Amino acid sequence: HQASGGTIFLDEIGKTSLAMQGKLLQFLDTSKVRKVGANELEPVDVRVVCASKANLLQLCDEGRFLEDLFYRINDFPLTVPPLRDRLEDVVLLMYHYLDKLSREMGKEINGTTDEFVEKLKAYRWPGNVRELEKVVKRAIILADDGDALSIAHLPSEMLDVYEPEPDAAEEGSKLTLKERIEQIEQIEILEALKQYEWNKSQAAIHLGISYPNLLSKIKRYNIQ
Repeated sequence: HQASGGTIFLDEIGKTSLAMQGKLLQFLDTSKVRKVGANELEPVDVRVVCASKANLLQLCDEGRFLEDLFYRINDFPLTVPPLRDRLEDVVLLMYHYLDKLSREMGKEINGTTDEFVEKLKAYRWPGNVRELEKVVKRAIILADDGDALSIAHLPSEMLDVYEPEPDAAEEGSKLTLKERIEQIEQIEILEALKQYEWNKSQAAIHLGISYPNLLSKIKRYNIQ
């Protein structure tokens, strides 16, 4: 009722129980709700926006999401690519958080070094925008007033990003197409596993492959 006349946002819709999905489907079909303890249904005029990191169609195939509900909420789908696929946004978001968080914390930050920005652009961001915000916040906390943010203010895992030397890059260019595809596949599988905290079922859905196929690839590439 509080959302009536406005918008309600349901995050991670794929994690709701089948019972809750059934109730939501009923509401979307009737636009009516029953208050706790009441007997009568009351009309509610509300826009419903849902979000999910999981592949809802895959969940439907697995019997974990109601197919009728999927098509009911799929009126106007929007796909937001992960941050690693829109690296041009990293610097823009970094400056946004730098301005916002430094003001909130009362810190005078004198911009950033080139090395700091390059490390941000080279990182894969398994935690997406939330991780970027935390990295900038951590850097601001570690920096002294008047400092420019530098690689000294970054977490260690970001300093280990592989940057090939010219000779190594030239050697890599000699790989066969199959070998290059396998390299990319290993990286994507590892990033998906990290993103979902090694939940192989969720990682398989994210990658768009079957669970047994993922297990086979993990064993093949000896990913640990």
